[in-house]
Amino acid sequence: MMPSGPVEPASSEVVGPSWLRTWTPRVVVIALVTFVVGAATTWFFLETRSFLVMLLMSIFLAFSLEPAVARLAARGWRRGLATGVVMLGAVLLVVVFLGSMITLLISQGAVVADRIPGWLTSLSGWLRINFDVVIDPETLAAGSDQVVSWLVGSATNAVVVVLGIGSGLIGAVFTSFAVALFVFYLVAEGPKLRQVITRPFTADRRELILAIWDTSLKKTGGYVYSRSLLAVISAVFHIVAFMVIGLPAALAQGFFVGVISQFVPNVGTFIAGALPVIIALTTEPTDVIWVIVVLTVYQQFENLVLANRITAQTMDLHPAVAFASVIVGANLLGAAGALLALPVAATVQAFVSSWLAERRVSHDEVIEPDSAA
Repeated sequence: MMPSGPVEPASSEVVGPSWLRTWTPRVVVIALVTFVVGAATTWFFLETRSFLVMLLMSIFLAFSLEPAVARLAARGWRRGLATGVVMLGAVLLVVVFLGSMITLLISQGAVVADRIPGWLTSLSGWLRINFDVVIDPETLAAGSDQVVSWLVGSATNAVVVVLGIGSGLIGAVFTSFAVALFVFYLVAEGPKLRQVITRPFTADRRELILAIWDTSLKKTGGYVYSRSLLAVISAVFHIVAFMVIGLPAALAQGFFVGVISQFVPNVGTFIAGALPVIIALTTEPTDVIWVIVVLTVYQQFENLVLANRITAQTMDLHPAVAFASVIVGANLLGAAGALLALPVAATVQAFVSSWLAERRVSHDEVIEPDSAA
């Protein structure tokens, strides 16, 4: 039997509570916007990674040089001239360090090449005495020549690889000049740059930005100052000790130990100590014991006496936080991130501590009238 009245069309409205009909489109839009922004941010970071690393390194170097430039400016120097002088001094130190390391490697490579025949002869005698293994002298001489040729070829290939990293030596020079220009501008125009950056903000926001900026300058400058002072003390100590032991190129080795042990986070001490140990093995194996004793004694002296006094006010950072920050920085930005991790973590920690202290003081000021009443 057919219905007597007309059939009404089905309703096209979404069935469900009113809040579901209201929030469903919003959630979809928010999810799409979040996805697009995240994808765009990731793409931008990947495409400009090298530039961002260069910019971060420039900021770090600028903050490191700022205290020295500020002292010269306070004595009447023009800020641009003071920046140029400080940067020139830093570049000269880097050139001296690299030059001493290259000289050390070349000289010790020559020593190793000269001593290879004697080492092989000693090994041949030891095998003959203990295992009754006789090696033909002509075979021994041919093997010695092959080892020396392999070392010379490896050194040549290493130089070629170093010069061919990235886009070549020209690219490295261009990057160095770009970083130098960034650093010079950030330091020489530091006060003006702060005014330009903080001008659009309100007074409260401006005060917050300046506080973060000052804290970053203090922590980064303090980090470089304390590490430089420790590096000088370490270098002088090890130079004198290596001269007493009789190690070759004691000046270059002590300089290497002082710089690497202080400016390479966490593993710098082991890397710095490995070089004099290896050189002692190749020159006079009995000196290895004295080298290890010198490295151990100084490390204990630095940890127990020097580090606490020099870095107490400049880098008050918990060891666990320092280690974690280095790992995170290295994973994000490689070697540059590992270098930047400690001052950045110290800056964040100092700012958070100051903010919590201010909140605690404000909280006490609010509660104090009620408790007095």
